This record gives sequence, C-alpha cells and structure tokens, in this order.
Amino acid sequence: MRRDTNFHVAAADSTGRVGNRMVQPSRIEHCKVPQDEFGATLRLVLIDHVDGAVVSINEGQQTSCDIVGIGGVRGTKTASLGMAVHKCGRTTELPHGSVDGISATIQVDYSDGIGVRTLRDQVSITAATSSDAVFSDHGDSGSVIVDEQGFWWRCSSPAQGRTWPALRSTPYFRS
Repeated sequence: MRRDTNFHVAAADSTGRVGNRMVQPSRIEHCKVPQDEFGATLRLVLIDHVDGAVVSINEGQQTSCDIVGIGGVRGTKTASLGMAVHKCGRTTELPHGSVDGISATIQVDYSDGIGVRTLRDQVSITAATSSDAVFSDHGDSGSVIVDEQGFWWRCSSPAQGRTWPALRSTPYFRS
C-alpha cells in the first residue's frame, strides 16, 4: 500500500532519501524506533510547483482512508474559487476555510540545506474567521483537504490537496 504526503514531511531536510524509514509520530514528537516505523519513502519531489512524496505502508500495518472527524473521501473534483473546504490537522484540528486563489506563487524557506524555493500554481485558502483563526499551522503538513461534501480536489501532482502551511495566515496547496 502507498500513501502520499509532502516532501518536507517525508524528507524533513536535505538528508532525506528514497528508502528512508518513516515513523509516526514524527522524530520531533519523540517516536520510538523501530516500534513506530510504518514504511519507507518511495518518491521525493521538490520542484517549482510540487512539494510531494510517496511512502510505502508496511504489510500488515493498520491503516484507514478516513479523515478523523470528517469521514471517508467521496471522490475528486477540481478546486475552484470560493470552494468551502476543511481538514483534520495535528495542530489546528478541524478548521474550515475557503479557496481564495488557484494560481498563487510563494517563496518558502525550507532551510536545513535546501534553502528558499519558489512554488508556483498553488491553491490558497483563507480560514473561516467566524469559527477558525487559522486554517493551517506547523504540524498540519500532509493533512488531506476536502470540500464540505468530502471530495478531494483533483490536481496534477502527487501533492494534491495536501497542507503546506508556509504562512500561518494563508496556507498554500498545489492546484
């Protein structure tokens, strides 16, 4: 079985390589090796419009395709301006927001030997201020974003509809 996530989640820094073992919770959350290992990186991509990775899931490892607090993903659709969305993130939990841009260009400082990269054609989301102060924050990276009916938007990269909270106020995603 395979799952996709962000490059900066799977690789963490410039030392990330295909074949590296993956752990959950993460290294910064005091994982226990080998008990917390669940798979390995299969593909890592960081180019001008993709921050993506594919990881394997160990045979016999328990997994679910449901999003905690939201349920199953019902399918895909194309992201559009004004689309109401939500996700489940480690830090922000279950925030709601709306798509306010579908072709943003941002600069992200990956530091740790990678430096600043420009990401193009990103989807931007603004938090629903009536209920959530921010849509995404550090620790939410890799969260799947769906619309209010449970549809994951269709993208042309392995980083489709995944959180990358480059800026606290407006997270960006590959369109």
